Amino acid sequence: MLFWLGPLLVLAAISVPLAVTDLTAWRLPNVLLLPGYIAFAVSAALRPATGGEPTPMLVCFVALGGVSCLSLLGAIGMGDVKLIGLLAGCLELLPSANAPPLLAIAAGSTLLLVAPAAIVASAYGRRTIALGPFLLAGFWLAVLV
Repeated sequence: MLFWLGPLLVLAAISVPLAVTDLTAWRLPNVLLLPGYIAFAVSAALRPATGGEPTPMLVCFVALGGVSCLSLLGAIGMGDVKLIGLLAGCLELLPSANAPPLLAIAAGSTLLLVAPAAIVASAYGRRTIALGPFLLAGFWLAVLV
């Protein structure tokens, strides 16, 4: 079944507005993230009914818990935490035998994209960068693999 397609379509629709908002206002608003979480929750709930395992919800919760620690340390914002949870869960929904490598590809792609941006930002005296566009780019690179 194509239950995994709904969250991807929603993410496709909100990716550009999320990236632009993060770059301009340094925020990832809930009004944009909530439709993605609703589509993800519905698809993840349907997955066991179609014979799949309920791992997408688990991956989402583990990602949320893990990166929440980074937020508590002040390393990333809560919008980034919510986006990471959504993206990790959606990657796990994809019908692929390579789901764990997809998470690794998304994380690696994000780091490869963030590192040069962080170096440039620090050269100009900035201590923070907008992570949303890089997280979304890493996600879509992993989806295309």
